[in-house]
Amino acid sequence: MSHPERRALNEVVFDVLGLTAGEREAVYEAVIALVRARLEKAQSV
Repeated sequence: MSHPERRALNEVVFDVLGLTAGEREAVYEAVIALVRARLEKAQSV
């Protein structure tokens, strides 16, 4: 799935969940934080 297709799917899911623009941004920020934490953990092993 390409980036634009993934983004479109995310928007559909967010719409179904009724998330506001701020809540959507918070979801993306949380995912970025989780990925960073995962990468840091992987580097320390």
